[in-house]
Amino acid sequence: MHGVDLVIPDFSYLINNLARLRGLVLTHSHEDHIGGLPYLLQQLGTRVPVFGTRLTLGMVTGKWKQVTQKIDIESVMQKFVLAKRAEHSPKTTRWYERTCKYCLQFLKDNNHSTRLADDVISLARAFVVALLSHPKHGSTKPLSSHSINSWTRSLQAFFNWLSQNDYTDENRLKNMRPPKSRSWRPLDARVG
Repeated sequence: MHGVDLVIPDFSYLINNLARLRGLVLTHSHEDHIGGLPYLLQQLGTRVPVFGTRLTLGMVTGKWKQVTQKIDIESVMQKFVLAKRAEHSPKTTRWYERTCKYCLQFLKDNNHSTRLADDVISLARAFVVALLSHPKHGSTKPLSSHSINSWTRSLQAFFNWLSQNDYTDENRLKNMRPPKSRSWRPLDARVG
């Protein structure tokens, strides 16, 4: 079609019948058979077995990499928070949600790319450095080392989730160590 770069089919039937879906079978690697698969898998938000020949699956892997290069962090952060809502308490979910929100806001405020394919390790480190001077809510004091450590671990959990759900080949923050927390000094419990 003239002027159309991409046509994605309507996946609503598959999405509405996800519980009945056992897997996807690809008969060959022509574009009309594999072109929409990465978009389908992204919308399903779950792991669905994909069957095909080695060549066909290799072509699909190449397609998946092309699609993930264009994915915006904001859209996958929303899916991450939704997944955490299903797994954790409301308090823990708010912690993940807040980290995602502030990280995304940091990227936008500093004119950094929000595409998943970009150098996320540098951006994550810049975010952590920015947290060092970020004031506590309702205060002028900086965040505690424990808070920064906690925010960093939350960000690492997001990138681990990306890897587990095949948005990235690996956890790109696996080698990023959170800043050390200053040790807690217990209160002296002497009875006077």
